[in-house]
Amino acid sequence: MSSGEDESERLHRRLERERRARRQAEIIAERGMRELWAANAELRDRVTTRTAELECSLRALELTEHATSQVLSGLVDRLADDSTGSARVLDRLRDVVDRTASRPRSPTSARSLDLDPVVIADRLVEHWQHPAARSGQLLSVEVAKGSAAMAADWALVQAVADVALDGALRRGTPGALTVTLSTDHDGVRVVVRDGGPAMDDEWLSAARRRPLDGAELDDASIQFALLDALTTDSDAAWEIVGDAAGTTVTMFVPAA
Repeated sequence: MSSGEDESERLHRRLERERRARRQAEIIAERGMRELWAANAELRDRVTTRTAELECSLRALELTEHATSQVLSGLVDRLADDSTGSARVLDRLRDVVDRTASRPRSPTSARSLDLDPVVIADRLVEHWQHPAARSGQLLSVEVAKGSAAMAADWALVQAVADVALDGALRRGTPGALTVTLSTDHDGVRVVVRDGGPAMDDEWLSAARRRPLDGAELDDASIQFALLDALTTDSDAAWEIVGDAAGTTVTMFVPAA
């Protein structure tokens, strides 16, 4: 082989090495771009979800504060009309005021958020597990099988669940406290079940119809009034049933 042919072969091999190196560099760059795109997409999803969670919690707080202010107004109206029961009403009024950490304000308009019920379940465990343990109640929060993310007023879901759990801790006895979240095409359901004590059916029926008008203004009456205030201006609904084993509060918030 002549020196010219040797040089041509050497250059050819060099060209092939450079081509392979460029191709490997392109593959590495493409892989890096894909990984960077995936990381950015994951970060965007996490930021979007976290923003929705924070917005949900903020509006839930606003809804609860607004409902509390409505209950306070109802108690003040009763105080003005009930001179014989003024001492008891004042005691309950102070109790409700103590639950309000800041001045109530009108809540922001309802907004549909696309959230997974697991997000709300985790938030309820985080917020209520320790208070439940201190009262001797074992809190269990679960998401029903088949439930999936959906668009709904999750802030209202969170607010009514908070009120129901607060009521269960205030009136309940040591034992199991369960919360079940479920979603379907109709909306979101929350079921809060405590271990008692049992409520008298006649009293329960009267208190459910007009919670602030009963002779006994107890924690259950305040809870019923708050749930009514939360759901009055929405399509949400709630009901409560009691038996010897405890009390079950069921709430429904329709899909957006």
